[in-house]
Amino acid sequence: MKPRSLHLQITLVILAFLLGRWERTPQDLRSVNPGSTPRPLHLFRTHTSLSPPRQGDTFAALLKLQQRLPLASSSALKRWEKALDHWPTPQRTLAMALIQSQWERIDPNQRRNADSSPAIASFLLSKAYGSEASTPPMLLPWQDQLLGSGDPAAILAKIPNGVRVIRRLAESDPAYAAELCLRLPPSERRNGGYHVLQTWLADDPQAATQWVESLKQGRLRSGLGQILVDHAAKTDPRAALEQMDLFQSIGHTSGASLERSIVHTWARDDPLAALAWVQDHPHPKPLIGNLLQPLVHAGHANVAVSLLESQPSLSDSSTSHAIVAESWASHDPSAALDWVRSLDTPPLHQAGLLGIAQAVEDPTQQRALAEEAMAMGPTDDRSLSQRVESLVRSLEPAVLKESNLLTDLAQFTGEALSQGTVSHLAETDPTWLAEQIESSPDTFSSYAARELMESWAAHEPHAAAAWLERLTEHPERDDLQQALVNQWGFTDPDGAVAWAQASTTRTMALIGPLTYHGNYQQALTLAHNTPDTTMQFAIRREVLRVWNETDPTAAKEALIELQLSPMETARLQASINDRSH
Repeated sequence: MKPRSLHLQITLVILAFLLGRWERTPQDLRSVNPGSTPRPLHLFRTHTSLSPPRQGDTFAALLKLQQRLPLASSSALKRWEKALDHWPTPQRTLAMALIQSQWERIDPNQRRNADSSPAIASFLLSKAYGSEASTPPMLLPWQDQLLGSGDPAAILAKIPNGVRVIRRLAESDPAYAAELCLRLPPSERRNGGYHVLQTWLADDPQAATQWVESLKQGRLRSGLGQILVDHAAKTDPRAALEQMDLFQSIGHTSGASLERSIVHTWARDDPLAALAWVQDHPHPKPLIGNLLQPLVHAGHANVAVSLLESQPSLSDSSTSHAIVAESWASHDPSAALDWVRSLDTPPLHQAGLLGIAQAVEDPTQQRALAEEAMAMGPTDDRSLSQRVESLVRSLEPAVLKESNLLTDLAQFTGEALSQGTVSHLAETDPTWLAEQIESSPDTFSSYAARELMESWAAHEPHAAAAWLERLTEHPERDDLQQALVNQWGFTDPDGAVAWAQASTTRTMALIGPLTYHGNYQQALTLAHNTPDTTMQFAIRREVLRVWNETDPTAAKEALIELQLSPMETARLQASINDRSH
């Protein structure tokens, strides 16, 4: 009876142990009364002996641990350290930091886990919260103490995302953060420097500027120099323009570029003040053009119009007139149109109409404005040609079908439609574009049909093939057929083979694309249907030769599957080997 009784006792003990483990969940840790003494410690130890907890459960366990630390003895701390061995490193190091704080209370001379602060900082900064706003509330009482428990320079050397440490240090000591920033990996240095400089500029812009000046010439210095320029342009643009030499030396940027950047930033906030400064400038011409759009957006369209009329560099500029008209029409299209129609010079009038067309949203109105502009006669102004073509590309084919806009466009620009326009139409309505190319060939250049064929074949090869059959007299029909099979043989080789088998010319056009794209079996199928035995042999030889270079075993098997006569098989094998060497 004794052995059976012993076995029963052992079984009951094991069962009780297992039931005890299964009963306890992370929720127990949240519901325990903090006033009870041994139970929370036991629950925490039991919890840590289970599988590693999820992050939320980890925080619950750590919170209980923090509440019970003052009651823990050195023996309890040793047990806890042992129980934490199997936890993932980030969670373990944070828990160990709390245990370490209790060791220091029990024995200030006994500091355990002395090098854990970098890992702690890594956990806090990289694991515990992805941004400052999402810090778990239960970590707030610890994070300042833990982050400050080690040397930040050592932390930077050991954690993967040192930029967050830099950003935090910059809030309290930007000078030290700037020094540490240079220890970051090159890939993170500029990002860290950005955070340091932004914080420092708010408190001490002079010291921040001196730091950037002290850096070695390179990408970091020039990148931070641009931040200095932007900050100065926003806070005191006049002073920024007076420091041009300093900014130029920092960023290795041309004076004209810096000046333009500062004036442009200034104009967004106060265009009239920026204009007053520019007009006193000895060389204002390049800068005034940059002020037109900000002036109109700020409600000073009359000032912008006066500049167009008074400045020789702007009075004949179709681009400047288009900019003013487009900016004005974005909030008052009626007033903008009245002004444009008062212009006597046709190119300026046309530019204004096209500028308004870019600003309005109604496609019918856009088309009408474009037609009105082009009805005034052709142009040799490239900027006008580009504007009207850009407008046409933005219109749906349904709008274009209601007009002769494509023909008018070709007459207006004095040349065939550009490749960009043809490509756009080919993607939106290839059937309609095909009809236009057939009915108005002078409107399109010689490459338009090929452009359409390549685009159409990639999406609707059967429709593209049907169009090809209509082009019996097209001078570039062979090239169009090649464009078709080049695309079709890549996107749908089986469909292309089925189509090509109907004629020898199609077969010969498709063999190359199939072989090039690695569709060797389909290429051999087409070769089998070639009536000319000499050509058939040449095709098989070339296909098998290329196949042999990529996969000799498959090529050999394919040769056997052709079931040719022994003599012809030997000839092909010998020819393939000869041409491969």
